[in-house]
Order: sequence, then structure tokens, then C-alpha cells
Amino acid sequence: MTSPRLFVDEALGGDGSLILNERRSHYVLHVLRRQDGDVVRLFNGRDGEWQATIVARERKSCRLALGPQVRTQAAVRPMVLAIPPLKRAALELVIEKATELGVSEIRLVLTDYTDVREANVARLTAIATEAAEQCGRLDVPVISPPDALDVLTVSGGPWLFCDESGEAPPVARVLATLPKGGVTNVLVGPAGGFSVAERGRLRGNRSVVAVSLGETLLRAETAAMAALSVLRAWRDAEIETSSEKIHP
Repeated sequence: MTSPRLFVDEALGGDGSLILNERRSHYVLHVLRRQDGDVVRLFNGRDGEWQATIVARERKSCRLALGPQVRTQAAVRPMVLAIPPLKRAALELVIEKATELGVSEIRLVLTDYTDVREANVARLTAIATEAAEQCGRLDVPVISPPDALDVLTVSGGPWLFCDESGEAPPVARVLATLPKGGVTNVLVGPAGGFSVAERGRLRGNRSVVAVSLGETLLRAETAAMAALSVLRAWRDAEIETSSEKIHP
């Protein structure tokens, strides 16, 4: 039986123990039906992954004894996704899949054609946490509340701007021209696309690079996953090439 993975806020390390909060205890004891002596794995985004054993069960709490560290915490290479707060099901799908694809931060951005103007960041963070537990990553992406597009594009970069107009070069061609360790940010528009004014401002911004995701018009959630998949493949190939140079 595979040991479940749990994200916790507490520090991990040494020979100590910790008590899971009521929500986590309910999940372990009543959803997963784990018993005394069963093993779980814990991570907190800082201290790697640790093995722990259930040593005491109460109605609303669960005490764990920390065991050995099974994975060390690796440095996270930033990869940011900016996307409007879509309708609930679509946005939750994006949060889950972006977490699986290794995004370190998800910024919700308001555009001229954004239909949904608010988002439950706490719920989205819970979805990202569950996705991180299931996919094996050692951290959970940060999710920022909705902010204006112009605020986003002046902070950091460069940004890959997924332009649905058909006037931008393919994303793979653009990535091939960029320096190693370069682009880490992806900007996707709402269901109605970017307005003419927004597209003009984006194209006039030196920190923004317009790219095309193909001939067909993609839904926002599909565009996000397509762009992130291409970017991840590009970055993985870059890491593999660097490793071959170090270890010929």
C-alpha cells in the first residue's frame, strides 16, 4: 500500500513528532482509514519529504512520530502562470494541471473581457495542495488574488503572451531563440481574448513576447495547459543538455 503524502505547515526534521490539525486528521483517519503504525509522508515546501508513523489517534487529532528524511528539498526554478479568474470548473482544472506541470506561482489577472472578477483563493490553494500531494512535488504554488493586467506586466518578466490573433510566431520557434534560463512566465487571456487596446500595450512592452499556440482557437484553460507543457518540455531539455555537459 502506497504511503499517502501530506502537506503540512510545521517544520520537519529531527526525531520529533507533530499533531495534525482536525482537517488533516479527518482525512488520514476517516477518508484514508489509516491506523496506528501506518506510515505517511510529509512535506512543507521547505524541509524536503519525511516519513512519519501514526502513533496516537483521537477523534479530532492524530499524532505522528517523524522518521527519516526520504527526499531533500530541491531549489525551485520559478515558472509563473497569469490567467484571468475563469468560471469555477475551468479555473480549478487549470490550478490542478498547472501544479502538476511545475508552476511555482499562479497570478489571477483582470482584463477588459474578464467575465469573472473574483476568486476563492483559499479554495484554489487547497486544490493546488491536493494536486501537489498527488503528483509528488515538494512545494505548493503560490496563488495571488486578482489584479490588473498593467500591474502584472510591469512586474518581472519576460512574459510569453499567448496571442490568439494569429499574428505571432509559434511558441516553440520563439523559445528556440531565447537565452538559456530565460522565459519563465506565461500570460493567457480570458474566453473573449484580449482587447485591441490590451494587445497593443502588451506588444509595446519590452518584457512581453507574443507567441502563437497554433491555428485553432483554444479555450483559456486549454491554452494555459498547452503553453505550460511546451515551456516545461523546453526547460527539461535545457536541464538535460546542461547535465550532459557536466557528466559527459
